Parts: sequence; structure tokens; C-alpha cells
Amino acid sequence: MNVIFLLYLLVPAAFLMGSIPFGLIYTKGSGVDLRSTGSRNIGATNVTRILGKNWGIFVFALDVLKGFLPLLIAKLNLLRSLNRQVKIKINTVVNRFNHDHNMSGFINSLGPDKWKIFKVLPIAEPESEISDMQFYDFLETHREYSNIMFPEDNDLMTGSYIMIDPLGRFFDNTCREGQKGYRYSKPITKVGAYNAFHETTVDMTKFMARY
Repeated sequence: MNVIFLLYLLVPAAFLMGSIPFGLIYTKGSGVDLRSTGSRNIGATNVTRILGKNWGIFVFALDVLKGFLPLLIAKLNLLRSLNRQVKIKINTVVNRFNHDHNMSGFINSLGPDKWKIFKVLPIAEPESEISDMQFYDFLETHREYSNIMFPEDNDLMTGSYIMIDPLGRFFDNTCREGQKGYRYSKPITKVGAYNAFHETTVDMTKFMARY
């Protein structure tokens, strides 16, 4: 797409996106009118105050996306106009806040070569969990993109990633029954990479199947 023509489209689109009151829209579904509750502000801070941290984070993320998305689309199209070999991959974590959303417009705008769709693994935030049917419904809503979709349910995700945190520890998502969060190794700088890696539980068959 011609870059100048793209800018003519994105400038009004960015203005329109910036005017969407996500806080007001999403809290109305819970029977709350932010304009008459709390500080009467429709932003993420008041959402957090009224409905809690998770709703506040969600609305904040949407507000950030309003400014980020038009810029991202412009940059990706500019890259593709300069180099047709550029590949785009999108990751989406399907959870209770977005499982009923239709992302077709977003996917059409970016035109990714690969779209990985994960069913949220409720390790740290169990309230974000969705059912298998809700995950399936999300996939069905977007089945027109099946040629680029790579869905992962909780079974495929569990124990199939090799991850290292900023402290130099391997960690995995295979916590013991009754525990929450991730399982961490000792720091690589203290015990070495081999010993640290073997303190985690990674299913190498699942891991190798990714590549």
C-alpha cells in the first residue's frame, strides 16, 4: 500500500480510536457508570478503584493500544513497502476479557504471516481462566484465518517452553499440585546452566515439536 495513502487513512483512524471510551464501555457491562462513581473519571485509575486491579489493567492496556495500534500498522506497512521479505507474527492470549472479541479487523490491518493463539494458562491470575468451549468458540470465530493460525491449549503449553528470567533462572509452568505460579531453578551464575536446567521440568518431546 502506498505510504502517503496509508497516512491519509491512519490519521483519522487514530483520531477515532483515541476517542473510544473503553473504561466507560466495559464497566457498563458490570452495571457501573464511571461518570457518577468514584472520581467520575472514565480512565483506568477509576476503573481500578471501582472494579479492581484486573479490570484496571485491562482498560489501561486498551487505552495504550489506542495510540499504539495505528502507529504499529503504519510502521509494519512501511517495512513491507521497503522489504517484501519482512515476516509478521502475532501472539494472542485468549482469556475472560477477550474471548468473545472478533479480531478480524486487527488481523486484516496487520496481515500477519503467522498467528499464534494461546488459551490463557491461569497460573498467576486464575480469574482470567476460560473454558475449553470459550477457547474453541474464539477459534471458530476466526476460522477464516486457519491457514495462518497456530492454536495452543493448556496441555500443549504446559512444560513445552524453555524460559529464563532476568535473574538468570530457568523457570517453567509445571507447578506441583496445589501450588500457584512458576517453578524456578537456582541462578545459572551460581550452579551452572546444566544443573539449573535440570531443576526444571520441560517435556522435550513437546518442546522439539515446536521447531
